[in-house]
Amino acid sequence: MLVARSGRRVAAGSPKSSRTYSRAAARAVAAAQLLPALGIVGLICLWWALVAGFDVKPFIAPSPLLVVADDDRQVADPAGRT
Repeated sequence: MLVARSGRRVAAGSPKSSRTYSRAAARAVAAAQLLPALGIVGLICLWWALVAGFDVKPFIAPSPLLVVADDDRQVADPAGRT
């Protein structure tokens, strides 16, 4: 016997218990796929915030935007010096 969320006992082979299991399994799969993606996005946002907040020069640590926009151009100095 399994106990449903409502507190009632449900037989293990009943449709209600299989629906509950499939919902829990779907939630687990979604969490397993979503959490790593959110972690990567969070790290990129943290990287950008630290580089922008501390005004780190691009030749020391480029911002994520400069890394993505890297198309074989030299990193330009914000003051326009070469």
